[in-house]
Amino acid sequence: MTRIILSILLFFLLKTSFAQQTSPFSFTYEPSTSSEIKQRGSIQLAYPLLRSEHNRLIISPQYRFLQTGDSFPIEETKFTQTSLRFIWQHELNDRWNLNWVIAPAFASTSGNYSPEALTGITTVRFNWKKSEHITYTIGLSYAQRFSGNLLIPVAGFRWTPTKRATYTATLPLWFRAEWAVRPTFHTGFFSGGNGYNALLPNNVQYSYIWLQERNAGWFANLKMTRKWWFSLDVGYKLNQKLRAYSEMDRGSWEIGTPLTGSKQSPDFEHISKGLFLRCSVFLRINKSLIPDN
Repeated sequence: MTRIILSILLFFLLKTSFAQQTSPFSFTYEPSTSSEIKQRGSIQLAYPLLRSEHNRLIISPQYRFLQTGDSFPIEETKFTQTSLRFIWQHELNDRWNLNWVIAPAFASTSGNYSPEALTGITTVRFNWKKSEHITYTIGLSYAQRFSGNLLIPVAGFRWTPTKRATYTATLPLWFRAEWAVRPTFHTGFFSGGNGYNALLPNNVQYSYIWLQERNAGWFANLKMTRKWWFSLDVGYKLNQKLRAYSEMDRGSWEIGTPLTGSKQSPDFEHISKGLFLRCSVFLRINKSLIPDN
């Protein structure tokens, strides 16, 4: 039965980010559930720079951190990513709008912001509101990483068949089903993945690390006060890989997904599976900073 459930979740590995409200503030923390990854988390802000009838511009800084255990053959154990997203939305007409996201980031060992640690991603996406219940998305992302240049086709949907149910997805990796049990309590399930890379500027053996995983699980969002929410995710890491590479390959090109790894063979690789627990606190305002359409 477990294999059947996991197979179904893997079949629906799609992405939700385009349908989620850009929160003015959010904090996420994932404690250790294994000896390999001690802890990780993120802090994100969002502030509207421009809000007019047909245009919206949001600036969103984010700080991510990762701490690994001592069992890896890597001296460094603390890594950070600092990024600054610019999100522009232009309303083309009543049914179409355009989203453009630019997000440069420094990804390195804790406290290092050298030019070599600079990576980034930009996304252009068109949203088509077919009806009051369903919106489709299509677009293209470009990512500059330590492993090279990556083009990512984007396609997805947001479907609200009822006032209580919302299904969001982006092919081919992320999916989320959410039910509003009460105005103050939402729950559902998700499947998707996470990626994390960091430069190792002072390591003589390795140039950078790349952590990627696919996961599936259940979530619950509880409204604590008028605008503050608490979220709990409980799930299973289907395939977590931590890889270390001795050389960067910034000149290569590839078409894939956000979890597509390097064409090069890793010099070190650790593969694991297991349960995970993740909690978040976020601020939700009545009107989304970036509406779905």
